[in-house]
Amino acid sequence: RETKRMMKLSKEAQAKASLIQEKEMKRKRREDQRDARKRQKQEEEDDKKKARIEERLSRLKMHIEERLYKEASFQREKVVLLLAKNLNKEFSRRRKAAEMLARERIEDSFQRKSPQVEIQDLPPLAQQYDE
Repeated sequence: RETKRMMKLSKEAQAKASLIQEKEMKRKRREDQRDARKRQKQEEEDDKKKARIEERLSRLKMHIEERLYKEASFQREKVVLLLAKNLNKEFSRRRKAAEMLARERIEDSFQRKSPQVEIQDLPPLAQQYDE
């Protein structure tokens, strides 16, 4: 009788232990699933953050490139305008010099029969002006 009772208690203990073990396994499985969901959610949030950062960086890059292009265009336009201004000055200087030379030549032709014009009388080709 005692052995039967002990066996019955042993079986109950084993059943109880297996029940506890099953509960522990279920709890562990639930925790693992919860951790997996948390990990997946965190990864999705990280991916969204990376996508937003990349989007912001690409917009910033486009903005910077646009500004640099505008600045380069402005500088080119400025250089072209300065070149045109200097060319106009040089042309007017040469025209005045040619007019003076022609006037002197005409005046000399009335006074003398053979006026001589030498290269030293002409102004230099690219005289610089200070503004």
